[in-house]
Amino acid sequence: MSTFLGHPLSRIAAALGSPLAGAGDEPLIRHIAIDSRRSFPAEGTLFVALRGERHDGHGYIPRLIEQGVRCFVVDQEFDGVVPGGRRDLHFIRVPDTLDALQRSAAWHRSHFHVPVIGITGSNGKTVVKEWLFHLLRGEEHIVRSPGSWNSQVGVPLSVWNLTSEHGLGLFEAGISMPGEMARLRPVIKPTIGIFTNIGPAHGENFSNDREKALEKALLFAEVQVLVYCADHALVTDALDRSQLDQRVVLRGWSRENNGWLHVAHEARSAHGTQVTVINDLASFTFEIPFTDHASVENALHCVTLLLHLGYSSQWIIERMSHLPPVAMRLEVVEGIHNSTLINDAYSNDVASLAIALDHLAVVGQGTRKVVVLTDFVESGDAPEMLHRRVSELLDR
Repeated sequence: MSTFLGHPLSRIAAALGSPLAGAGDEPLIRHIAIDSRRSFPAEGTLFVALRGERHDGHGYIPRLIEQGVRCFVVDQEFDGVVPGGRRDLHFIRVPDTLDALQRSAAWHRSHFHVPVIGITGSNGKTVVKEWLFHLLRGEEHIVRSPGSWNSQVGVPLSVWNLTSEHGLGLFEAGISMPGEMARLRPVIKPTIGIFTNIGPAHGENFSNDREKALEKALLFAEVQVLVYCADHALVTDALDRSQLDQRVVLRGWSRENNGWLHVAHEARSAHGTQVTVINDLASFTFEIPFTDHASVENALHCVTLLLHLGYSSQWIIERMSHLPPVAMRLEVVEGIHNSTLINDAYSNDVASLAIALDHLAVVGQGTRKVVVLTDFVESGDAPEMLHRRVSELLDR
């Protein structure tokens, strides 16, 4: 398997249909950045200058140039002023930098042909994603959305982390208004879908929940398999009206005996909840260390997918009992002696460390910083490469 070295900048410009201005050697792009406050390597990074209500990324370009960044995506209003008359810089001019970020990520995604699980719904997206990562990380080298990066910006930044070294992608997509999922679908381009549920979250820009469910279902237009709860009327209605039920392998679970997987019994136990499930492949009882309804529902999405992927009931039983709580990541706690703790203890991979260190840099500006690290388990990297990557993150 070849290692991903980066894309030639000219090919990214061609994919965007935009001119590339600049001189000097053409760089290979391995990273995308949008926030000048975050740590990233100057070499091999393409900075996309986004305009927002409160911030304009174009204003940070001179400082980034001084820090060694050479490649930028700018909109057509950028005046092109750079410090010192530098000529070793490269600019891609586009009408809309957010659109360029999304389209470049979709183009990047098209280079990799691995299973990608796309997750959407009103609630449970992050928990299902993190639990699947926890369950499968010993089986596959997985890339996933950091934290809850499921927005119009977060999704393309997440997908840019996909490389030829990965065997599985886990990406979540959240929307807040019509038209947004159509922009995220080609970025994720899932081969497997999970539709968690439909609830009141982010409903202010939709006329009703049915419209919102249809918008979310757009993510699954090209999937081969879709996991969902067959008891959720709004979800099943959206699958019917979008005709997904006619062209996709449906893996619905149900308490009402009309799904691919039937939930026969649920009961509180000394350590959580025991759930008995039945289908044509297996009949077994698994336990999770949680008692709330949402956790049971999230666990059933995971179990349904694992059964579809061919994992045995015994394999599933052994792992479900060890599901970790997914608390708010990067939890900030005031400590003694005027200190601040950032608790990111659940996450244990290099991508999450990078996010945590970025957060530390922002929260701890002007103060002494301490990082406590455990070993990285099942990272998929050779020890030498893993140590080098961690060292580079800490140095930056």
